[in-house]
Amino acid sequence: MNICLGNEYQKIDNKLNALYKQLLNSLENPKKLKEAQKAWLRFRNLDCDYSNSGLLKEGSYYFYSQTACFIDHTEKRIRDLQKFLKWEGNGSPPRK
Repeated sequence: MNICLGNEYQKIDNKLNALYKQLLNSLENPKKLKEAQKAWLRFRNLDCDYSNSGLLKEGSYYFYSQTACFIDHTEKRIRDLQKFLKWEGNGSPPRK
């Protein structure tokens, strides 16, 4: 199960990275997006660590639960980046 879930996370993470690069390349000044992505990664890691803090890190369920948490956060981030990629008009960052 851990291998299957790890493979699923890799697919989702690749999708996120491709979308992030696409959005990054569309902006005149991607500095704020880079800062936001670093902050999101830190939040994801801390939130999943907290969510799984009752599990033994040496146990097999910890890896499974941590990976499932990463998948959940990554899917949410993908939806956010998709929204930002389509965002035009009031308040949207300048595009190339």
